[in-house]
Amino acid sequence: MEPWITYLFTGLLGAMVVCLALEEKIHAKKSVIVGVTAVIALLLGAFTGILPFGPVDLPNGHKMNLPVFIP
Repeated sequence: MEPWITYLFTGLLGAMVVCLALEEKIHAKKSVIVGVTAVIALLLGAFTGILPFGPVDLPNGHKMNLPVFIP
């Protein structure tokens, strides 16, 4: 994995912590701050290629298609 990906997600986590610390000053709810950060993290994970999509080889020769969505 590239170091810039680690720095990107570290910065995103730091931004979330700062937003949570300044929650009252920016007039936002904690759930909205964390939800937006989670969506950004999922999109960045998909675009940077660190989230597996498609078939993944598991131990004992099993294969599974990811992501698995559970309704």
